[in-house]
Amino acid sequence: MTAKFNFSLKVIFLFLYFILISSRVFSQQLYIQSLEQAREYIIENKITKAMNKYLSISADTSLKREQQAHGLFLYSMTLWKNLEDIANAKSALETILSSYPETEAAGDALFSLASIETLNMNFEKSIEHLENFTKKFPEHIRSKKANILLKASKNLFKTDSIPVKILLGTSKGAVLYSKNNFYADSTFLNSKKVYASLSPKNTIIINGTDTYKKKILISSKNSPVDFKNNLYQGEIILNEKNGKIETINLLKLGSYLKSVVPSEMPGTWHMEALKAQAVASRTYALFMIEQNKNNTYHLESGILSQVYKGIQNMCEKSSLAVDQTDSKYILFEKKPVLAAFHSNSGGYTEDPVYFWKKNFSYLKPKTDRFSPLNEWNIFFSYNELSEILFNNSAIINKIYISKKTSSGRAAELTVKTNKGNFYFNGEKFREKTDFFTVKSTLFKIDRVKNGIKIRGRGFGHGIGMSQWGAKAMAEKGYSYEQIVRYYYSDKITIVNKLPRSFFNNRGDLLLTKLF
Repeated sequence: MTAKFNFSLKVIFLFLYFILISSRVFSQQLYIQSLEQAREYIIENKITKAMNKYLSISADTSLKREQQAHGLFLYSMTLWKNLEDIANAKSALETILSSYPETEAAGDALFSLASIETLNMNFEKSIEHLENFTKKFPEHIRSKKANILLKASKNLFKTDSIPVKILLGTSKGAVLYSKNNFYADSTFLNSKKVYASLSPKNTIIINGTDTYKKKILISSKNSPVDFKNNLYQGEIILNEKNGKIETINLLKLGSYLKSVVPSEMPGTWHMEALKAQAVASRTYALFMIEQNKNNTYHLESGILSQVYKGIQNMCEKSSLAVDQTDSKYILFEKKPVLAAFHSNSGGYTEDPVYFWKKNFSYLKPKTDRFSPLNEWNIFFSYNELSEILFNNSAIINKIYISKKTSSGRAAELTVKTNKGNFYFNGEKFREKTDFFTVKSTLFKIDRVKNGIKIRGRGFGHGIGMSQWGAKAMAEKGYSYEQIVRYYYSDKITIVNKLPRSFFNNRGDLLLTKLF
């Protein structure tokens, strides 16, 4: 009895298995037939019938989920490629991602969404889709191509690849030299020298020929440009402004930094200090690019911005520091910070509110236990100061510090003269007497015969990172990230992705404003 029962069960199981296999085979045949029929409809330009066939595949619950998802994917491709209905094509692709996330078709959907966003010039969104694709579908047939596209996209839109404009000088004319011939916009000049001047109507004249333009892009392929005996990478913008010519260097941010870092900090210093300088200089440049995105240039080439001397000042170690911190900058509340820095804090960093009339929560005064004191002193006679401050139009009787900052710096100086009292902001006094003579506003004034003796500490405005402090920290074993967080607060983050504010709402990089 038991043997017969077992035999009957086996027959039933075999019968059910046969039905199941037959059903799957039949479903597979119907799936293939539906695909063939849809393909024929497309060849015959019967697009609506093809789309309905694809939709019937996606709705057939007897099919595998992979097959259903593939039907919906083909439907989305027909919308995109045949009807150019981008909006509904994207909607169908997003449905695949939400309803069939585990399928191979979901990988196809992500890759296609990246392609659509690229065509729409929505580069940030395209990169996001490619990153998700390579992460979720590493074995996908399109994975290799996606990695290639992702690398190319990141190189094109990474922080160190964006253009920056540096003012080199402003004058009535400009002279440029190169080892190769120049181009003015796209016009070949057949000359290795450019002499620019202005016409009576303030249009730019190039080598004697009026361009009838007020802005010209000068380039010399594969050759640096010589301006005032300095060599510069990239291109030169000649821009008429207020009856003069602005000479502006246009180049990639990374190339700019490779000149700035050794100009601001000795290239022989510890690598971690150089990396901290690279991150600070990169961040400062990004901050200024945003501030001046609608102006003709972003930064100047002197101490009022960051010192930039072109190719000559580059050194291997500083360039390596830029490369090893590739695109990294300081972010606070989704924006690059004002990464101010100075030579030496003299033991105390300063609050920018005294000088820039604005608070920055990541720039707060503090005791700087790493920066050496750097003590200095200088004597001024009253006669010298009278000439410096008043061009000898007033006789100085007394000078003293009338207001101090929280760190003890001179916020205001009062100068008593035969023509009344005059008041000088501390930094303005430094500017008048020379930044390299009165090295900081962290000083005291002693009255001596016929003048004053200034006893001070530090060098620079004292706001943000002390470069000598960074050097000391690096030599004690601190990393560049630790140095940056010490001087710019531990609330900041260090990132390398191009700031969101550099894209518009659609995600397009704001190249027009940058250029």
